[in-house]
Amino acid sequence: MHAARLIDTIDDKKNLTPALHQLLETSLVLETTDSKILAAYLQQSPAVIRTEFQKILSFLGKHQRNSKSFF
Repeated sequence: MHAARLIDTIDDKKNLTPALHQLLETSLVLETTDSKILAAYLQQSPAVIRTEFQKILSFLGKHQRNSKSFF
């Protein structure tokens, strides 16, 4: 499955910011979560990458809790 489509499936309500969407897609395409590699590729600092990953993890945790309520 294409990375962008996978992310759209997870983020069906478009709650991720464009920057978080880009980070998640880049991480999937490059097959890494290494903040130094992603920072170099996205031309950001590793600290920004780590902070954005924390936001993504927080979102995914909320998404998972909300999804469980339907079952």
